[in-house]
Amino acid sequence: MRKPQLLRDHLADAFPEFNGRARDRLAVYVENGRVRARPAPGTSTGVASFEWAYRLEAVLLDFKGDANTVLALVLDWLRIHQPELLLSHEGSPIELQADIIDDERIDLQLSLELSEAVRRTEDGFEYLPEPAIDDSFEGIGDAVGLSGLVIGGEDLAS
Repeated sequence: MRKPQLLRDHLADAFPEFNGRARDRLAVYVENGRVRARPAPGTSTGVASFEWAYRLEAVLLDFKGDANTVLALVLDWLRIHQPELLLSHEGSPIELQADIIDDERIDLQLSLELSEAVRRTEDGFEYLPEPAIDDSFEGIGDAVGLSGLVIGGEDLAS
């Protein structure tokens, strides 16, 4: 699994207070993991690829910054590393819990349902890229304005 470390690095880069001696104030761990696998074509036992699926928990302890910044960073990270979560209209891509310590500090826990596809290669294993999310329509370029409307021989635009 590589996404837990990628998210940790993303947050630690944005908030240097989670590096060095305070590294333990940013915890990233996996819960409820599952592995989905399919046999290689033409075999009943060899595994050609599999997928990690898990709940990633990121906990920021004693955080003094703006929680909006954390959420914006995580949403930006999801756009690259799990983009389909941002397209789902069912549920939320991020579940959260917060413990308000005082006017300046909170403990913030974020939960994300993630997956990682892996393919076996001759040299080991390869993480497959996330599918590109394309919201355009095939064959349709930039929108062209309507210049007229004719129905039954009658020009309705004039």
